[in-house]
Amino acid sequence: AGKSATGATLTLSGLEFILQKSNVTVSHIRIGGAAALEQQDCGLEQTDILRITCTLIPDAFKTIGSTPRTISIYADLAVSGDTGSLQLLFEGRGKIGQNGALRWNDGTSTFNWIEATVPLENGPSWTVTK
Repeated sequence: AGKSATGATLTLSGLEFILQKSNVTVSHIRIGGAAALEQQDCGLEQTDILRITCTLIPDAFKTIGSTPRTISIYADLAVSGDTGSLQLLFEGRGKIGQNGALRWNDGTSTFNWIEATVPLENGPSWTVTK
């Protein structure tokens, strides 16, 4: 949820996560709603960490209003062995001049940080079994 002091419409333009996993292969990562038409593909980059970048937000989920919005992450998983685990983490809030986990705009400018008073929770941990 969000609110502009000027009354401008706020829109979500991107999300980034860090993926921590064990004994799981992750592919075809998508963001959006339950129906395939409500989803967009996300990118997966592996350097020293696994980073998921979702820069295409489905239209139905772009507008940020005063009511909290739930956006789901979908992926294809393959477990190596009998069990595995994974967790999505937000890299951080960011600040002016430093990227955070969320990208948003107010119709005039694009921002890559959120205020410290806004909750930014890391995702739950999942255990994946065959």
